Amino acid sequence: MAEGCFNLRGWESNVECKHASKHSGNTLVLGIIWNLDEDTLKCKIDFEILSCETKITKRFILSTVQKFYDPLGMLTPSTLLPKLILQDLWKSHFSWEEELPFTIVDKFSKRLNEMYLLKDVTLPRFMNVNETSELHVFVDACKGAYAACVFVRSEVEGESKVRLIRAKNRVAPLKSLSIPRLELMACCIGTRLVNSVIKAINASSIKVTLWSDSTVALWWIKEYGDWSVFVANCVKEIRELTGCYSWRHVPGNMIIADLLSRGCTPQQMLNSKWWEGPSWLKESPESWPVSDIICQPKEVDIEKRKSKLVNMNLTEDTPLGMQKEYLIMIK
Repeated sequence: MAEGCFNLRGWESNVECKHASKHSGNTLVLGIIWNLDEDTLKCKIDFEILSCETKITKRFILSTVQKFYDPLGMLTPSTLLPKLILQDLWKSHFSWEEELPFTIVDKFSKRLNEMYLLKDVTLPRFMNVNETSELHVFVDACKGAYAACVFVRSEVEGESKVRLIRAKNRVAPLKSLSIPRLELMACCIGTRLVNSVIKAINASSIKVTLWSDSTVALWWIKEYGDWSVFVANCVKEIRELTGCYSWRHVPGNMIIADLLSRGCTPQQMLNSKWWEGPSWLKESPESWPVSDIICQPKEVDIEKRKSKLVNMNLTEDTPLGMQKEYLIMIK
């Protein structure tokens, strides 16, 4: 806490301890609501219900999107859609105070008013990291965004428990990028995310497995080649951060991060319960998907560095020619 310049003034606890008496109800921890009775965490959802009189402008949407405070990323699939609407506004070049067309206003209002459905989404505070624990990272990308999420899997009383630790997604750049490049960027934020988690829980020796459905990105990461500057820099960072961690391929219909990169409505998110992780991850490792990349994908060669051949003719001055020039200079 001292490293973050936080001055501790008191203690809150859900059990009896030396420095604090037992409390109940809700308390705020760095902007996250902590329910001391159930020992769960949830985000604070506090938006005004939009009415017909509310003037919706680009400034209003930007201000509203910035109010989504979700450092753990548990609401990431639903908070992506308003961000995509905001990006579309930048492409359309609306002014800050210009009232937006009805189609945009209606789409944004529906998404925002549905956010109240997420007020009861909770995550257990206690992670129960033990000697059997493993970290599993899922990454995915599509045309509009790329994402990554980290789950911890632990054996507790003979049963496999899986829970979300952190998730993050980013809107794709305005400059159009190929899907393989976006998938590689998803791998980048996945490696950064899991490394921050390892440092936070102080578990440098924990086993880590990273999952992606992109055969192209996995080929770039695992194979050595003369790649373009963009791919080479991404691959270098991924290899430095992941080291000996295991990258594995998983079919697209089994990748949990797909929900984060495409986005969904709050109701769809509640029905999915994605924060509990994929169901197959709770089973024994022998039943996990096995999908090897046997041959090189066609898109791999697109990012190979193109070599250019330059020819040059060299001529040597003969002594006779040099003598002639010398005689001219004397004259």
